[in-house]
Amino acid sequence: MRHLILHIGMHKTGTSTIQQALFRGRETAAEAGVWYFDERPGNHSEAVKIAFAEELASRSALRSFADAEGLPAAAAAMRDKIARFLDASPGPLLVISGEGMLGLASADVARLMAFMTARVDRVTVYAMVRPPRSLAVSRLQQHDRKGSPIIGLNRVSMPFYRRRFEAWIAAAGDRMMLRRYSPVDLRDGCSLTTFLHDIGAPPELRLALDAPRTNVSRPALALALIVAAGPQLGPRVARLLGDLSGPPLTVPAAVLARELRDADAEPDIAWMEAQLGRSFADLEPEVPAAELESAPTLTDWLQRQLGSVSGSDLNRLAAFLLAQLANPAPPVTARERAERTLSQPVS
Repeated sequence: MRHLILHIGMHKTGTSTIQQALFRGRETAAEAGVWYFDERPGNHSEAVKIAFAEELASRSALRSFADAEGLPAAAAAMRDKIARFLDASPGPLLVISGEGMLGLASADVARLMAFMTARVDRVTVYAMVRPPRSLAVSRLQQHDRKGSPIIGLNRVSMPFYRRRFEAWIAAAGDRMMLRRYSPVDLRDGCSLTTFLHDIGAPPELRLALDAPRTNVSRPALALALIVAAGPQLGPRVARLLGDLSGPPLTVPAAVLARELRDADAEPDIAWMEAQLGRSFADLEPEVPAAELESAPTLTDWLQRQLGSVSGSDLNRLAAFLLAQLANPAPPVTARERAERTLSQPVS
C-alpha cells in the first residue's frame, strides 16, 4: 500500500528542518521506504501552488506568473511532475511538504486532494500547530530576518488558524493529523524525530538523517533597531541585521497576551483548540487581568528595549554592518526563484 503524507506545516514548526533533512537525505530515506518529492529546494510550497492554485487568493505568492501567458503550461508541467513522482514511487510512504499549502483556497485544496487520492492508496494531511504566543514571537523574528518593515503588528500576533486550516480540515476529514508543537509535545524535542514517528517511518531512519538547524532565532537588539528606525533603515540593512549575533528575543507573556486580545484572536485560538482536542493553556497560562491591563503594546515594548543598548553593542553593530556592506550579494527576485523551481527536473 502506498501512503502519501501531505505535510502542510504550519509555519514556524520546524518545517525547514524536516524538508532539508528529507531532501538532502532522500536516497537514504528511499532505502527506508520513505520517498520524498525530488523538487528543489525541498520545500514544495511553490511547486504545489503553481500546479493547483487557480483561485486568485492562492496566487498571491506567484504574482510574477499570475498574468503571464505561460502560467497554464507551467501548471500542467508541474502537475505532470507530481504525477510522475506519485506513480513511480513504490513507497510505502511518499511525502510532499510545504507550509505554503496552507495558503490555498478551498477549491484549490479540493482539486489537489482529488488529484492525489486518485494516484495512491491512502492520503494523510499532517500538520503541527504552534501555540499563539510562541508563534507571535517566532513570526517577529521572521520579519527581522527578511528585513520586512515591522508594521501591522496585529498581523504578526494574529495566528489565523481557522483561515489557514479550515479548508484542509473540511477536505481531509478523518485523514487529517494535527499535533501541538512545543518542547513537551515533541519526541526528544525534535520536529524531525516527531514527524518520522508520526508517519510510521522506520525508527532507524532518524539516525541516518542529518537534521540541519535552520531559521535560528535572531537577536533582540536587531529587531529593536528595525522597529525604531522604521522604513528609513532600508531593506538591505534590515536583512543584514538578521544575521547579527546576540541574545534572542524574549517578549513578556503579558505583552503577547495583550497583543492577542487586542487583535481579537481568542475565537480563532478557541477554534484551533477544538480541532486539536487540547488546550494551549498548559503551555501558555492565562495572564492575570491586572497584569494584562498594565502591559505595554508590543511596539512600545520593543522600542523600550533600545534603552538597554550599550556602547559596546553599538560598536559591534557598526563593525558588523561595515563588514557586510563591503561584500554585497545580488538580490534574488520572486520570479527568479519560481523559474529555478520550474527548471529543475524530477529524477
